[in-house]
Amino acid sequence: MKHPLFLWISILCLSISWCTVLEGQSEDEPVLVTIETLEKASYQKDKKHTKKSIPKIKNTYRHHKALPDTFAGTVIELTTSDFPLERDYPLFKQFGQVYYDRITGVGYSYCIVANFSSEKSLKKYLDQVIIPKAPEAKLISYKNGKRTEK
Repeated sequence: MKHPLFLWISILCLSISWCTVLEGQSEDEPVLVTIETLEKASYQKDKKHTKKSIPKIKNTYRHHKALPDTFAGTVIELTTSDFPLERDYPLFKQFGQVYYDRITGVGYSYCIVANFSSEKSLKKYLDQVIIPKAPEAKLISYKNGKRTEK
C-alpha cells in the first residue's frame, strides 16, 4: 500500500458519516442533509403545497464589506445612502461582493469592483447588465484610496 494513513482516515470518515441519522429515520437509511431536505422537512406536515406555504430561508451569506483604504482601480457605484444600508437591502440580493465606502459629507457609497480588460467592455457591462437593475449606477475610479468620478 502506498498511502495506509490516507486509507484509514477515509474509512474512519465514511464510518462516521454512516452513523449520522436524522430523527425519525432508521439506521439503515443514511440521509444527506441539504437545504432542500430542511425546507421539505419544515413544510411537509402542511399538505397544501402553495408558494406561500414554503418557508423562505433568509440569505445571510451576502453582505457588504468595507472597500480597502488603499484601493486602486475602477468600481461600479450601485447606489449611495445617507445611512448604512441593511444586509437585506434588495440591491445586495442581486449583486455579490458589494463593498461600501464612507464618503465625508455624502454618506455611504455601495459598489462592486470592476476588473475588465478594456474600458469599452466595462461600459458595455454597465449599460447592459448593471443599469437595468441599478439605474443610478456609475463608474468611479480610485487611486490610493482617493475617489474620482469618471
